[in-house]
Amino acid sequence: MSIKKDPYDFLGDGITGSMEVKVWAIGTGIVTYSLNDPQVNRTWRPNELKILTFHELYQLMNHPGGAVLLKERLQIRDNKVREALQLPLDPEYLYTEEDAKNLAINGTQEQILDALEFGPLGLASMIKHHAILNTNSLDRVNFFNTLFSMNIQELRNAMKDVEEEKPEAPRRRSEAKVSAPESAPKSPRKSKPLKPSEQLVQVPSE
Repeated sequence: MSIKKDPYDFLGDGITGSMEVKVWAIGTGIVTYSLNDPQVNRTWRPNELKILTFHELYQLMNHPGGAVLLKERLQIRDNKVREALQLPLDPEYLYTEEDAKNLAINGTQEQILDALEFGPLGLASMIKHHAILNTNSLDRVNFFNTLFSMNIQELRNAMKDVEEEKPEAPRRRSEAKVSAPESAPKSPRKSKPLKPSEQLVQVPSE
């Protein structure tokens, strides 16, 4: 009697279609997509965790726009799965929101520039978000103002005005528009990458 092979056996490393993979949303915006196989409609809030099958991730990778979502807006911390999906293995792709906050508050300029150069767009938007909320020194404020072409004090004043008009929990704004041309060659690293911290394990929403 022949044994039915898993359709993903060709990838090796024990990858199977039913393999469960933890996937986090990274960045400051909502992530959504729809697939026909499997038939799903997914929506992530910032930093939300979902557990998906490898089959769904593989289908998403080959769905229009899916590769960009997996590279820039969703985080898979299992490097075996990342390799199977041909996703970047740079350590910046494993940085958590806590790492982004730490970079915004304590990171050197070289570490921050490397994070933007070698990491996903979701990481850039988190660094920008925490720079606006948590940066205090004049030098750092000026650095981030130049880096992201923004005015932190004006943004803080605008956020304060909104909070005063609507006394409810402030909501994050849309994803930061921070990007480099897709074909732009990466420059040499300016610093040693951080050791990515552990993602806070959350109860899957579904």
